[in-house]
Amino acid sequence: MTVLTVWGPDPVTCDARARALAALLSGGDYRAVRPHGMQEALFALGLPGAARPAQVREFTQHQLSEDWAASGAFTNTTVGDPTGLMVGVDLDSGTIRPVLLNIADAPQRNASASVGIVGDLGAGKSVLEKLLASAVVDRGGRAIVIDRTPIREWASFGRSATGSRCQVIDAAKAELSIDPLRVFGGPVGAHYALSYLTLQLGVGPMSASGAVLHHAVEEAAAGPEPSMAAVLDVLGTMAASASGASTRRDAAATMADLLRIVSSNPLAAMVFDGELPPVTLDGDLGADMVVVTTTGLTLPPREAFANIEVLRQQPLEALIGRAVLYLIAAIARQAAFTDPGRFCAVAMDECYWLTSSAEGSALAHEILHDGRKHGAGVILGAHDVDELGKDAGLLAYKVLARTSDHARARKGLAFLGLDSEAEDLIRLVTTGLSPVGQPGRDGEMLLRDPRMNVGRIQVHVPPVPRIQQAIFTTPGARAADDTTPVTFTKHVPIPTPTPRDGSTPTGALHGTCQRDQGR
Repeated sequence: MTVLTVWGPDPVTCDARARALAALLSGGDYRAVRPHGMQEALFALGLPGAARPAQVREFTQHQLSEDWAASGAFTNTTVGDPTGLMVGVDLDSGTIRPVLLNIADAPQRNASASVGIVGDLGAGKSVLEKLLASAVVDRGGRAIVIDRTPIREWASFGRSATGSRCQVIDAAKAELSIDPLRVFGGPVGAHYALSYLTLQLGVGPMSASGAVLHHAVEEAAAGPEPSMAAVLDVLGTMAASASGASTRRDAAATMADLLRIVSSNPLAAMVFDGELPPVTLDGDLGADMVVVTTTGLTLPPREAFANIEVLRQQPLEALIGRAVLYLIAAIARQAAFTDPGRFCAVAMDECYWLTSSAEGSALAHEILHDGRKHGAGVILGAHDVDELGKDAGLLAYKVLARTSDHARARKGLAFLGLDSEAEDLIRLVTTGLSPVGQPGRDGEMLLRDPRMNVGRIQVHVPPVPRIQQAIFTTPGARAADDTTPVTFTKHVPIPTPTPRDGSTPTGALHGTCQRDQGR
């Protein structure tokens, strides 16, 4: 039995507070009883050394075995962090236990803040990523997102969730320059410029053409106005020079011709157009949430990366898109590492575009290895564990959503550190998590936290209009102005007191209690 006491300067205030307390408890499926004639005895019960009145035995309740089992007796269902965003509830026991995640606090606990989420289409990966990114911003951190979706879903969510604190950079419209020599300058800018050019032109850094590009980048970076356009001018000068070996002149002429073809394409305007203002790390990339949309930039198919000859035969738009996306990701990495005192999350959904190339894998490798020291972490979303890259084992937070394919489900279970051959676990991942067509089961996932705890959770979107407005991507599931909270109904029988004479009680109450999902 639990006795709760309220107080007040007069009976009216005390009664109002008692009613408010009872109403508050009723929202959590608890019923508070105010027995008449026992108020003084119950008040005395809260004093030190007080004896229990005999009347309290009338309120004794016995816990049945069913209730004992439902409470998860002798089990440990701890999963998640001690504090942080309530991402959902624990489904491993009969109780409703909140699951908290605080990735921004992981570096302070000497742990990685990186997250990997794997699952089928429509399994809830993007919803969880958006919840984590918005939570980082709401708690004083930063988020940099590379949005590759044609509908610009992250741009819409960023504007809705963070309002004026969100900066959207549209790569297709080329309103800002991402020229690394103009954005960074110095050795850092030269490093990214050379990596971009060797990737864009498909040449090796240790080849004759790579040596020519290296010389051109170094000369342009040392000039009064370093830019990628200046690199093109230097290559033209080297090709027209009468001095030097003919092999070097020929390589410079070839690189200049190829680079002119690339620079004339509108998709490369963000790199070569000197009239565009450059992106600034403390301005454009200094907002609380920065969303870089890349709609219009295409990529080569994943199969092309396994064969260099097939890759070279891809359309020019795909090769430009690959190189520009790498440069965008590199700038996002540099921006995330500029202020170690303020946590920054770099979100990359459908990360295969990054990890399928050697350059992109190296960039993800750098963030995973050095992010903790710089107060940064990466949030990767993928359909297959292999898409996370070879460094997936460094991810501290690992999430596995519904995966209908058995082979991928086994890899997902091994990713979490579970038995990949256990038939019950395979059945859970393939058919038991967020079953298709069953309302109320959305968002069920398996979570492994940095403390190596694994649990089955259900992700819940809080009933906050600015977050709910644009977080879902199901076509036609929710209008843009629909802010009705999502709820689930829990049927709880209201206990009915039985008269001592055994007669049928009058005015007995039975009903259901509707619990708000975000509570």
